[in-house]
Amino acid sequence: MRFFFEVLPEFQSALQSNDEPRLVAALEFARWSLAQPEKELWNAAGVAFWELLFDDWKQSARVAAWIPPDVICLVDGLWRFRLGEKRAAETQALLKNIEPKKFDGLRHPTQLDASYLP
Repeated sequence: MRFFFEVLPEFQSALQSNDEPRLVAALEFARWSLAQPEKELWNAAGVAFWELLFDDWKQSARVAAWIPPDVICLVDGLWRFRLGEKRAAETQALLKNIEPKKFDGLRHPTQLDASYLP
């Protein structure tokens, strides 16, 4: 599942360039993977994508706006582990005060335009 280490840089690059289709593709794939019953897939999505999203705190407000609300409760523990209690609490406060972006909702990755994926 090493490819998840490529999904995060793809998301970060898309965030920097304001490329919404690439952002949505990366998020939909990571969100879909997190919801799968196979531990190998949801665990890889958790530790190689969701857990690392707030490592660049300068981008935290922009990142937070893109996190689907249904994912927050699933990965909060990962953020607490990675960031520590203080920064995790700041992350939760940030997430509560930001209106999440709306997009077409979750699609199966086979419906995504593969050109947006690494």
